[in-house]
Amino acid sequence: IAQVHFFRREVRDFRTAANHAIALNPRDSETLGVMGNMFTSIGDFERGPNLARRAMHLNPHHPDWFRFPLMFEHFQKGDYEGALEELARVNMPGFFWKPLYVAACCGLLGRQAEGAAAVQEDQRALGRAGRRADADVVVPVITSKRGQGLLQLRAQVLVLRRQHQLLAERLARLVDVEA
Repeated sequence: IAQVHFFRREVRDFRTAANHAIALNPRDSETLGVMGNMFTSIGDFERGPNLARRAMHLNPHHPDWFRFPLMFEHFQKGDYEGALEELARVNMPGFFWKPLYVAACCGLLGRQAEGAAAVQEDQRALGRAGRRADADVVVPVITSKRGQGLLQLRAQVLVLRRQHQLLAERLARLVDVEA
């Protein structure tokens, strides 16, 4: 039920259902990992990563996607090197989110060549996934807002049309390569 509320962007109902699921399954690493990712995606950079850490502690052979909340934790603090270190531990060939996040970190660190390579890897992974560029998809997106010289980063859930084409174009501009 928590996942339904999450994808409907019903944040208050998601929190209630997620907390209930966690209370019912406090030692289920899958529940903790999924809820950790979802809490992080709604911008709760304390609860999400803590749930992911707990899930990884309970299951030392956890899936690598449990690491994404930890990557976001570093990212939103402006620790892009730390975010890249977390991403380096993710072994999910062909999973298009990893190179997307690598490209974002590299762009913010000024590593254009590395970021450009990540954009190309992301486009190849996207092609293998067979996704349509105009599909409606609920995706976590890293957004930035500059204000008073500070870069404030947050993850939020957005419904995007032509999601990957638009993201690839934005990332390409970020790392100064052609989309």
